[in-house]
Amino acid sequence: MLYGPPGTGKTMSAKAVAHELGLPFLSVTSGQLASKWLGDLEKFTRYVFEIAREEAAKSPFKRAVLFLDEVDALIPKRDDMTHEAVRKQMQEILTALDGFKSDGSVFVIAATNRPDLVDNAFRSRMSKELEIGLPSLEGRAEILMSALEKKTQRAGRQIVGTCDIAEVAHRMEGFSGRDIKNIVNAVVLAKARRASKEGPANVPLIDTSDFDEALANFK
Repeated sequence: MLYGPPGTGKTMSAKAVAHELGLPFLSVTSGQLASKWLGDLEKFTRYVFEIAREEAAKSPFKRAVLFLDEVDALIPKRDDMTHEAVRKQMQEILTALDGFKSDGSVFVIAATNRPDLVDNAFRSRMSKELEIGLPSLEGRAEILMSALEKKTQRAGRQIVGTCDIAEVAHRMEGFSGRDIKNIVNAVVLAKARRASKEGPANVPLIDTSDFDEALANFK
């Protein structure tokens, strides 16, 4: 089970595991299993696990990766107020996990921002719990450079000039990878809007100062 703040790359980590192993990747969130019809919760859950088994059977390695996102909403800690339909859905998931563990056909990776809200019966079935924390200064710099490089490739021309990556990354302390990418998107979009009004030739390349407004407006 992967846990940590939003936007730190838990989903990307799970996808990377599946890619490295050469296995099919299936992802499901609590919202995708939601239904106003109580009986459907259990039925939808059973269907998802059946699909995972089918994908594993079609794989050359007879394995598949099933990613359960927002698992704290899928399998919350039970108490006297937990609805019976939710209890049945949770039991369906726990039963499937036991089956996967027995035959090894599906490798389950779960993710949550709040591990303390996940039912203990589920947590005990996870072989490991790994924290995916916020990036360090070096990590933020790498994410920033990567995001700018991708924007440059997509533009098909040079869009970044003299930019102090270290300074900008330092000002992004406490930011997640997603936050950093959103900041870069805001900077590039602001430049594009200016270019559409003034003409690309009249707009300078992105530099350190362009991040001032984006960081000031970031919430």
